[in-house]
Amino acid sequence: MNRPADAPSHRILIVDDSPTYLNQVAQAMRDEGYVPVLAHSGEEALARLTVARVDGILLDMVMPGLSGPATCLRIKANASWRPIPLLMLTGRDDHKAILDALSAGADDFVTKTGELTVLKARLRAQLRRKHYEDENRRMRELLLRREMEAAEARADRRLKQSEERFRLIVEGVQDYAIFMLDPAGRIASWNPGAERINGYRADEIIGCHCSVLFPPEDVELGRPTAELQSTVETGRSIQEGYRVRKDGTRYWAHEVISVLFDEAGQLRGFAKVTRDVTERRRVHEAQRILVSAGQILGESLDFEETLRRVVRVALPDFASICVLLLQDESGAIDRQVTAHADPSMAMATELLGRITADSAGRGIGRVLRTAQPELIPKVTDSFVRAISFDQAHYEALRSLSLASHLTVPLTARGRTLGTLSFASTHRRYDAVDLDLAQDLARRAALAVDNARLYREAQLAVRARDDFLTIASHELRTPLTPMQLQVDGLLRAGKRGGLTAERATPRLEMIKRQVERLARLITNLLDISRISAGRLQIELEDVDLAATVNEALERFREELCAAGCPVNLSAPPSIVGRWDRLRLDQIVTNLLSNAVKYGAGKPIDVALEDLADRARLTVRDRGIGIAPEQQARIFERFERAVSSENYSGFGMGLWIVRQIADALGATIQVDSRPGEGATFTVDLPKEPG
Repeated sequence: MNRPADAPSHRILIVDDSPTYLNQVAQAMRDEGYVPVLAHSGEEALARLTVARVDGILLDMVMPGLSGPATCLRIKANASWRPIPLLMLTGRDDHKAILDALSAGADDFVTKTGELTVLKARLRAQLRRKHYEDENRRMRELLLRREMEAAEARADRRLKQSEERFRLIVEGVQDYAIFMLDPAGRIASWNPGAERINGYRADEIIGCHCSVLFPPEDVELGRPTAELQSTVETGRSIQEGYRVRKDGTRYWAHEVISVLFDEAGQLRGFAKVTRDVTERRRVHEAQRILVSAGQILGESLDFEETLRRVVRVALPDFASICVLLLQDESGAIDRQVTAHADPSMAMATELLGRITADSAGRGIGRVLRTAQPELIPKVTDSFVRAISFDQAHYEALRSLSLASHLTVPLTARGRTLGTLSFASTHRRYDAVDLDLAQDLARRAALAVDNARLYREAQLAVRARDDFLTIASHELRTPLTPMQLQVDGLLRAGKRGGLTAERATPRLEMIKRQVERLARLITNLLDISRISAGRLQIELEDVDLAATVNEALERFREELCAAGCPVNLSAPPSIVGRWDRLRLDQIVTNLLSNAVKYGAGKPIDVALEDLADRARLTVRDRGIGIAPEQQARIFERFERAVSSENYSGFGMGLWIVRQIADALGATIQVDSRPGEGATFTVDLPKEPG
């Protein structure tokens, strides 16, 4: 830090309720050439500030009595103490501790460790910052004072010399726009710094009202005139806000406005010193957005709430509009969430995220396809036309009056989940903004992915619970009649009345229930094997026609009981390389499905020999399946009807699909509600 050799050492107030840590930090400050001032509590720290000069404060966050944040709030509430750099010391390094420290007004925070290198480095940085701010303030005050002296001086030799000296100083300043306004707010002088920052030459702007430098929305609200009027009342004001350059671009300005009066107290005009602090504000803005994003995106695992938070985290400063698009595993857009700073943008904002199959080469569609970001620093009419689908879409997007646009992919676990788009009506995005957007997208993608996984886990748990409920019911169903028949046989045996004639029907009933129970257990085992990826296929020469006939014979009594006559159309033999057991499972599950949902009506079973493949068709005339349900009936635990009306695991068709995939086969369903369902399986005779 630039400090004269004879300048007094910095006095550092150290506040901590731990004597050991207090002394350790005090010694480190002495080693740095500072003078430590010690306090053991927040109350004592305030007392020290009252009686002694302090150049920096190291404040423990957690103390008995007056806590660190409470002490910090009192210090920053005092105008004399507020400029003193204050570092909060905390034993925690989580986001909440950081936000608590910064919210209380701390200039920085340091995590407590035995190693004080970081503490000393951050203290030096804060002292340097304070030194530079003091120097800048003195420079601004010097320039304003000389400007006022020049404006108020009389036209004598001494005044002319002073004005000449001032002119040379002002013209030599390049980093500040220094100019004068007359009492009506018209620009009366213009230094080279003002030309460099704003783009206007002196001959172009002198005589124009200062509102030419303000954004249209500020002019509409009358802010240029209001700022000058409020400055007349206070004598001096500091303003921050957007200003507009000659080329239409905006920058964030820090302005000091001073009022100039003559000797009679009459208003002569105003002096303005303006500095472009866009970069400084962008750094602070990026830090605020990322810290805020980390906090609010981590507060909830609810999927819908997470999506709503993602699109609002960067509004309104970084973006005027935010559009989040999510795609499903097939790449189709299945969700769009939007947010906007102005309610009038609502309808057009929804259209901004609209893409179709033919838009993969431009805008958001290109980012989805390539997973590469797209930055449009200046939104032109040609860009709007390129992403528009028709004239109405073009007019709606034009109504947003966008200045800049960027889109970044949302990527998590190696997969592109969707895109996050930002659009602004008041700023031009550049590479720095793109980096911020990508950082934000990484956090957003993680939050969305976590929320999605949490939602899927909840659905899986519910499906598991439903499955266990159904499974326990289904397994008990055949056991009940078996128990009744066994009890009847035992009673007959004890009475000596057990004859072959009486025992045979009961034993046949028990046999049917045992076979049903065996099928249920087989399905349960298959569910486990398939879920674990252990479904084994053993290929051999198998006659499909014989397999179907055997299955129909097993189902003969069940078909009769259900009132379902079977119409079989099949050649004598169709031989292929298949897994005998798995092929039988396909036939059995399709027949069981037809009996369950088509009870009381005929069932058609057809086999076709199609050279390199065989086709199995099972048609029932039952309740049918709605078109929107036909895809999900092949999913695990899914069914098109309520489990209260129809028994079963909801796994039969899923098992059929998994076995068909393993054999290289395909399965399709053709159905309409009330007209039954036709399931068609195409089996290659030589699976690849």
